[in-house]
This record gives sequence, C-alpha cells and structure tokens, in this order.
Amino acid sequence: MLLVLVFTLPFSSRAQDTLRLSCEVCHGTAAAPSRVPALHGLSANDIDAALRAYRGGDRSGTAMPRLAQSLSDAEIRALAQHFGATTP
Repeated sequence: MLLVLVFTLPFSSRAQDTLRLSCEVCHGTAAAPSRVPALHGLSANDIDAALRAYRGGDRSGTAMPRLAQSLSDAEIRALAQHFGATTP
C-alpha cells in the first residue's frame, strides 16, 4: 500500500526521498546490501534503461514490472541519477 501512495505524491525532494527509500527496502543501501541486486554502483544509464524496460514490459521480473509501471519519466531519471551517483 505504501508504494501506491508514494507514486501519487507530487514530485518534490520529499517524494524523491520516499521513492529512494522504497527502493532501498528491497535493494539495500550502499552500507547494508541485500540479496536483491544492488542499485548502488550501477550506472545511471543502466538503471534508467532497466526501469524503462520493466515499465514497458520488455524486461521480466517478479515485483519490478508492476512497480515500474507507476513511475513517471521524471521519477525514473531521478532514481537513476541518485543510485548511479553512489558507490557500493
């Protein structure tokens, strides 16, 4: 339920933080990785392309295709820039 609410918020820095944190629930943080593939350390271009592929149905997955469908182009860019700028 939280993820549905997150994607309907106006795209402010607070919404960006909420989006980032919702990704880190499964993908972990640079300091605390998880079993799900890490986003930290991937290039912004790779993250952007993966999210767009999930959203467009060109990439399969369990939760990601459903979650990516709710992301706007601006949200995808912001997430890609954030995670692409961090190191593992």
